[in-house]
This record gives sequence, structure tokens and C-alpha cells, in this order.
Amino acid sequence: MQNVIWPDEVCGIQKIYFRTDGAFDQSCGCIALAPGGRLSTDTYMNCLDISFWKRYTTAEQVKLQIEAKGQYNLHVILRKSDGEKAVLTRECCSEQRHTEKYLLDLNSMEGILYFLIEAIGEVQFYGAGFVTEKESDRQIYLALNICTFHRNLQLERNLVKLEKSLFFDVDTSYGGKMKIFVTDNGDDFGRDHENSRIRICRNSNRGGGTGGFTRGLEEICKDQKSFPYTHVVFMDDDVEFQTESFYRLFAFLTFLRDDYTDLPVAGRMFRQDNRGIQYTAAENWNGGKLTHSGGNQDMTWGYNVESEELAGEYGGWWLCVFPKSVTSVQKPFPFFIHCDDVEYGLRTGKQVLVLRGFQVWHETYEYRMNNRIFYYDQRNPMVVNVMQGLYKDAEDIIVPWKQRLDQYHNEKKYTEKYLCALALWHFATGKIFDSRQGQIPEYQMKMADKKRLIRIVTPVLHRRAEKYVRNNFCRIADRYQKEREECIWH
Repeated sequence: MQNVIWPDEVCGIQKIYFRTDGAFDQSCGCIALAPGGRLSTDTYMNCLDISFWKRYTTAEQVKLQIEAKGQYNLHVILRKSDGEKAVLTRECCSEQRHTEKYLLDLNSMEGILYFLIEAIGEVQFYGAGFVTEKESDRQIYLALNICTFHRNLQLERNLVKLEKSLFFDVDTSYGGKMKIFVTDNGDDFGRDHENSRIRICRNSNRGGGTGGFTRGLEEICKDQKSFPYTHVVFMDDDVEFQTESFYRLFAFLTFLRDDYTDLPVAGRMFRQDNRGIQYTAAENWNGGKLTHSGGNQDMTWGYNVESEELAGEYGGWWLCVFPKSVTSVQKPFPFFIHCDDVEYGLRTGKQVLVLRGFQVWHETYEYRMNNRIFYYDQRNPMVVNVMQGLYKDAEDIIVPWKQRLDQYHNEKKYTEKYLCALALWHFATGKIFDSRQGQIPEYQMKMADKKRLIRIVTPVLHRRAEKYVRNNFCRIADRYQKEREECIWH
């Protein structure tokens, strides 16, 4: 179900993994506790959310498996909202490195499960995990769908890490259960070799990230005779991750109850600049006023180690998993970049599940903002809203749009004002989707840097866009609804 993991090169913050009030030394390949030292796993990474697993999976009995040497007291503790209680206490003593298993019956448990080691003498702790010996007839095959554009070093690092995982070891139960599909939009990923589990697809950047993910889905569907995928994992090329996340996902999907097999699983996103902070766990659209479920939480704090049911309307494609029942029917709408994951997730109409320990570390939006991104962030939310039927009339579009224009004008942000006006014009006319698959024309992008020119152009563009929306609202809405219907595999 999940292994206990340690601080590593991705996230070295100890309090996400362990809590201790005694001296310990990890340099020897284990955690060495001095007499009187304590080590506890009531942490984000290493506790087990019993309530979550019981609700969504068929797991009924769990064994805690601990590998250690020395003399210590072991306490297995159940934490609920009204307090804690020990469900198992043992004194353990072994002069050699030794593995013990302790059976835990989940039927009488709700809340969070963790263990505490109290060192009586010198103790060396090598590892632990929560395992189930329950059999499952469900076979899980993960198809990773990665789109890349000139991020070769980051992508290669991630592929090497996955190649070293158990999914590429045929002698394990994970072996052969993952295949990676990389769509190279930059056409410059010069990997020395492919293998039977990594496929590189050359692609133009004409359709942007959305086009890349769509091409990846096409290749996954074509390959299903040789690789009978059950789930598609959408993942960015520049994220950082721990391989354990995929083991936990695999176990969770294997034992998922039949009632929930059609639900997506959202991967959490942690900040790269402050790695103890969970930026978001899942997303809620709210008509474009985005809110993050579990947003900006410091996961080193004890209060974030509670049984939680995080709700979300969709998961971002930095890491998000969809069952074949969705990906074999629905394809992304051609946004070029940004909001493709929003619209796709909302279109499925399914709540997302949020699994503890399934996450990546990624740059947040403030590090990625530029004029192009700004334009797409102005245009694409309007597309999502009209496709979701959230606009009743033209005023629902124009009023907030004019408020943004006034704000940019008052702040003398004339480039932003121009791009905001251009975004409405492109949204209203829909021409950009016909010829460029969502990409802003290059000459209009270059015009954003011509300060004098855009102060002349923007008022004209502003009036034309507003008039067009007022006169053609119903036709605009109908067209996007028809475009949405085209997002079906034929």
C-alpha cells in the first residue's frame, strides 16, 4: 500500500517524513537512534489515512512491516479528530537486522494510522511499510503521457528515474505495468535510445501543449494491443517527483472499489521554491475564480496530519490520472496551452480523488508568467465558461472584461490592456481555433511590445470586440458548444 520513505534530493525536509525528539543519524544508510530517542511517522508522507483507504478501496486488513535492529518499544497509534489511542504496543529486541510484521484489522478503525519507536538501547531503523495480502483481480497498466518542449535535461532526468523503478524490473509485480509516451513538440530531444517501455513521438508545436498531450493520447490508443493500458497519467516534463508516488498510485488503483473506478486521481503540487508547502491538492473552477483545495498548506506541521477528504472539480496536468473509460472517449479541446486540463476535467463531470503521498514539485505561476501566458490566461477561461454554459448573456462576459481593462488602464499597463482586448476578440470570432489550433498569431504577439502602436490599436480593438460579443452572443455560445461536441474520438 505504501512504503515509509525518507528525506531525499527531491525534498529533504525531515518533518514531512519523521518527527523525532532524540539524536539520530541517517548517514549510515539507516536511521540510528540513541537510547531514549523517539521516532514518529505522524507526518504527511508516512502516515496511513485509514478512513480514505477504507472508503475507496477493498482493503480490510493491513500489516505493518518494520525492519530494524536493537531494543525498542513500538506503538501503533490511531489518530482521530477526538484524540489518539494505541492499537498495538510491543517491546522489540533483535541483535541482527530483522523484519517483523504486525496484523492490523481496519474494520474497527477510522482516522490516521502511524507508528512510534522509542529506543531503549541503540536502534537502527532500516525501513517500514503498510502492506496488504488481499488478492485483487484488477490488473493496472499505467500509460504516462508527457508533452515536452525544449526541456530536455529535466525530461531526461525524469525518464532515468522511472527506468530505475520497479516498473522496469520484469522480476517484480510492477514489471511491465508502465509505459511512457513522450511527445516531443520541440523536435530536439536527442535521447540516445528508446526501449519497449519508452516511446518518443516527434511532433510540431503547432498545437502547443494541448496538441502534444492529444498526440500522446492518440499514440497510447494505437498501442493498446501491445500495452493494454487502464489509466493515463498526464504529467509535465519539468516536474520533480519521488518514485514512491507511483507505487502508491498503483496500489490504490489496484484495490479501488468498483463504484469509483471511473474517477480521476489528482496529483498534489508542492512548491519548488519552498518544498514543505503544498501549493494545491485539487482545483475548483468557480467560473474562473480558481480556488485550491488544500492550498498553500505547510505540510511540516502536525495539524496537516489528519484524515482528510479533499474535494476538487479537476486536477492539473502537472500530474493527473484518468481511467481508460474517459481517455478512450474524450480528447482535449485545442487551447494551445492553459485551461486544457480545466475544460477536460470539468467535461468529465467527475469528482477527483486526492491520494496522500501522490504529488510532484513544480514551479508556481509567478515564475512562468510572460506576455504569452498572460494572453492565454485572459482568453481561455472565457472559452471554458462558455463551454460550461456559465454565461447567460453577453453582459456576463463584457462586465468583468471591462473591469479588467479599466484596471490595466489605471495602472498604465498598456500591454496587458492590449492583450486583454485581443483575447476577447479572438474568443468572440473563434478564428484562431480554425487556423492555428489555439496559438496566438506571432505578429500580434510582437505588437504587444510596440507601446505607441498598441495605445492606438487597443481602443479600436476594444470597441470592435465588445460590439461583436453583444451582437453575436448566441452564435458564439452555439459554436463553442458544437466545438465541444467535436472533442470525441472518432
